[in-house]
This record gives sequence, structure tokens and C-alpha cells, in this order.
Amino acid sequence: MLLRGHEGKTTFLVGEPVKLEIACVDASGSYLSFCGATLRVEPRAGGKLALDPVNSTMLQDVLCAQYQVAFCGTPVDLPKAQQSSQPKWHEVTLDENFPVSAGRYSVTASAESSSDSPSESFPRKSQPLEITIADDPDWETKVLRFENCKYDEALTVLPDARNAIAALRDHLGDCAKQSDYALKSAIAAIVSIDLQSNHAEIYRRIREFHSVHSSDSIHPPYRQERARIRRWVRARYRALVLETANQLVREYQSHPEKRGDADYSNEFDDGFANWQKSITVGCQPFLSAAEIQRLLKAAGRSDEYIRDFLHDLDGYF
Repeated sequence: MLLRGHEGKTTFLVGEPVKLEIACVDASGSYLSFCGATLRVEPRAGGKLALDPVNSTMLQDVLCAQYQVAFCGTPVDLPKAQQSSQPKWHEVTLDENFPVSAGRYSVTASAESSSDSPSESFPRKSQPLEITIADDPDWETKVLRFENCKYDEALTVLPDARNAIAALRDHLGDCAKQSDYALKSAIAAIVSIDLQSNHAEIYRRIREFHSVHSSDSIHPPYRQERARIRRWVRARYRALVLETANQLVREYQSHPEKRGDADYSNEFDDGFANWQKSITVGCQPFLSAAEIQRLLKAAGRSDEYIRDFLHDLDGYF
């Protein structure tokens, strides 16, 4: 495995896409037309890496009582890589766990080559490539900037957990008014950042749960630990679902002069309709019917609206 900077470049600004190039070699020393590769980055002298991307499916699995491992179906036959006397370079970008602070970093590319014969499998790993990340003092400020519920995806992997969580949490109501997907994504991002930054051991166990074979889940110690972690994660989700509703309520109550405006009222109807979908993301509601009713009344929703809202949740209570 060969690794080099794209067009020879090995110095980048913080937040700038780190583009590199790889070329593949087989056991005989011949170059290959293509191969899969994994890039690994190691910081030097205190550099920081981005957190893991938000894995909503993994969090959903933890939230639900019955854990199910999804196995991806039929293997796909890939075309056989062709040999060549010259390296075939392919552009790759560090899109996970990339550098987020100034400093020097070491990058390696690795792949596992396999054939029909296990004895012919062999590991391939490049020599480390040193890259330099130069400071951009405005980058984190730009990442933390919100416009309603529009934000840079880098915010969801920012290791500056305190500011990242605060920025996302302050805009949960805006996300609810945008779409149910935007709200559920923001909530999952907050939980993911908190887990990775402040509760690393719980996060490690959740990742193990996500990859464990389903037959292992029958053992009582496994079930007990998973139930304990599930309660922990549900408590975080519940707090964020409540915070979202309270933001909508506070906004509604702070503008009594707009309550006769049909568009203004419809905006809140949509916001609570999207919020409704976040209530049940954990397979069981995070709130009771009485709590939901109280919040909707505080936001000026009509009795008919509240009745229909709760009717939609009948199967969950």
C-alpha cells in the first residue's frame, strides 16, 4: 500500500478536507488497479481528532428493549483487480476522525487482501505519511454558527463537547419546526457527542452491543448491563425531548401578539407534529400522556388538537 498527499500537498488548514492518494500492491509486488483501504490518523504532540460520526441506528438499538443485529445480505462479486507495472493512484479524503486542531499528524493506509485461499490473504499497510494542520482561528466559530436549524455537519463530531452540545441544544425548537428528521438528528448528535466526550466507557460498551452476535444477548449479565445502559440513554433522550417542547412553549408564550396569526399558529402545529415523532424514537414514549397534554396546553393548542395528538400515540401507552 502506497500513500501520498494529493498533488503532493501535505499541509492543510483546520477544517479543510484532507485529500490524499493511495495505490495498491499485491503479494508479488505488482501494482493493482484498485483495492479497499482504511485510513488511520494519529495525532502528534496533543493534536485533536474529530469524534465518530453520529450513528442513529446504534442509538436506536440501545433505546429499544429488544436488541436486533442487522446483517447485510448477499455478498457482491467485485471485479478482479488488474495488475500493472505502474502504480494506479486513487484520491481519498479523511472523512472520519479527521484532524480538528493545529499540529502534526501521522496517517497510514491499510487493507486486508483476500483470495479464495485463506493462506493467500495478507495484510497491507503503507508507510506513515506526516501531514501538518495549520490553525484557522475562525473555523470553530463558523462551525458553531446556526441559522434556525441549519448547521455545519462538523459540529456533530466536534470534540469541544461543551460548546457543540450547547449550540445544538439551544436550537432544538427550531429543528422541531423544520422537520422531524432535523429534530431527531439534533437529539442523536447531542447524545453522541456527550457519550464520546464525557462517558467513553458507556460509549465503548454501546458499540460492542451493536456488533455483538444476537445469540450472546440471551445471557443474563449481558441483558442486565444492556438494560442499565438503556435506562441511562433513555434519560438523556427524555431530557432533550422535554427541552424541545419547553422551547416551543416559551416561544409561544413570549409572543402573545401573534396568537391570532394563522401562519404563526400553523408553525407551532407543525413543530409539535414533528416533536411527536421524537417522543417514540425509543420504541416506548419518553413522556406520559399527562405530560404531553400539559405541554400542549401551555403552548395554546386546542382541545381537538391535543385529542388528535394523543390519539396518534394510542398504541404506545
